[in-house]
Amino acid sequence: MDDRRCTATSKQSGQRCKRLASPGCAGCVMHGSRAPQVRAKAAERIVEAEARTLLDRIGHEPVTDPVGALSELAGEVVALKDILGEKVVELREWTYSDKPGREDVRAVLGAYERALDRCHRVLEGMTRLDLEARLVRLSEAQADLLERVIEAVITAPELQLSPRFRAMARKVVIRELQALRQPF
Repeated sequence: MDDRRCTATSKQSGQRCKRLASPGCAGCVMHGSRAPQVRAKAAERIVEAEARTLLDRIGHEPVTDPVGALSELAGEVVALKDILGEKVVELREWTYSDKPGREDVRAVLGAYERALDRCHRVLEGMTRLDLEARLVRLSEAQADLLERVIEAVITAPELQLSPRFRAMARKVVIRELQALRQPF
């Protein structure tokens, strides 16, 4: 049976209801989709689905490292919050309305509030991980590794560099590394 069909069971036949489910609901109008709380939740689902569809169209590149993946997640959560924030700005009335063709203000505000909560949780979690300090330690470890590799090359017996050429090689490496740090 179609997934868009009502999931309720008919009292008369004992079979699954054959009516179409209301948009954003699991049931039809005969099985509770007219209730105000059900309509409000359905409208929230529809607004969230529209926002996620827009976010899917915008897209994002996959990240292979965990820190980058967490940053990507934070970016996606913030982008979703921004999209829903724009919907809040577009609202013309701050009253509840379910007339055809008009957005349900409660649904938009509810989706926006959930997006704000998600942003808060993700960003707070990132803060707890102390990512900046971890990135600094990672950079320091990479710099230490690079220093050891350069020193191993300069002192390699195969190259037979004299102490004078080793000193010059160190100066050239330092000069080139400093040049890389200069803004263009």
